[in-house]
Amino acid sequence: MNTEQRIYNSLSKVKTSLKATPKNNSKKVNLGLVDDLSQDAEFFDEQMSTAIYYADEQFDALIEKVSSFRQEIANEVDNLMINTSVSQIMDLAEQKLPLLQKLESLANDLGVAPTELYADYEWLNGNVMNAKEVMSNFYKKYGELVETSGFLTDFS
Repeated sequence: MNTEQRIYNSLSKVKTSLKATPKNNSKKVNLGLVDDLSQDAEFFDEQMSTAIYYADEQFDALIEKVSSFRQEIANEVDNLMINTSVSQIMDLAEQKLPLLQKLESLANDLGVAPTELYADYEWLNGNVMNAKEVMSNFYKKYGELVETSGFLTDFS
């Protein structure tokens, strides 16, 4: 028998001795199980770390920011609605309208423009005429803010 023939005979014996046995199959199953467990383990760990970080720290920091911002908004709106006269604009416009009309009449009697008697006539007259629209827009937006915030008092 030549050397080549002896190698082939040895290989064929090795092949037959490597047939799958239940013991070899269990190792394959176990390796598959290990692969399944290992798959995405790092991703799972990262997600767990993120959840723990938010549960233990970051949500508290965000809650504090929201509370602080809510207070800042509430203070600004309260200051606007309580400590200013914005809500009285319509009353002020109604008071100024007859005065402006009287000025127009006097200017007409004198044959001059109202701006010659009162330099800010055009500006004031425009504001008085636009007061209703401005306040309508103001209260519309204010209502949106109250509704969106869910916590502001509606002073309108």
